[in-house]
Amino acid sequence: MFIREFDEDAGNSMIAMVAGTEKPLTFGTLPARRGIYEIWSTVIKRDAVKDLFAQSRLQVGESTLKPDGKTTDRLFDIETLGLESAWAQLSAACAAGPAPVATPAAAAASPIPATVPDP
Repeated sequence: MFIREFDEDAGNSMIAMVAGTEKPLTFGTLPARRGIYEIWSTVIKRDAVKDLFAQSRLQVGESTLKPDGKTTDRLFDIETLGLESAWAQLSAACAAGPAPVATPAAAAASPIPATVPDP
């Protein structure tokens, strides 16, 4: 998932991630918009995620076709240090299933009175 602030004047964009020499992974063709943000997403297979661990960095690129017909490209790096351990934690949490819903201790210890006494 790639999230950024929405720019009405930006034009049409494409977001992709490159890991090593593999074919770039393209993030959808139309982002979802929520408030001032646009959200680009894609699905990565489990084995493909594991292949990312071998990379020291990932590159995310944005190519934007401006209203005047010119294209601008931007590229930035994401280091993968800690990615494998974070993936292991996430995988374990997902395998365990949803966490139980906690109830506030104060609410459980103090029932609401049926009537409120007059002062």
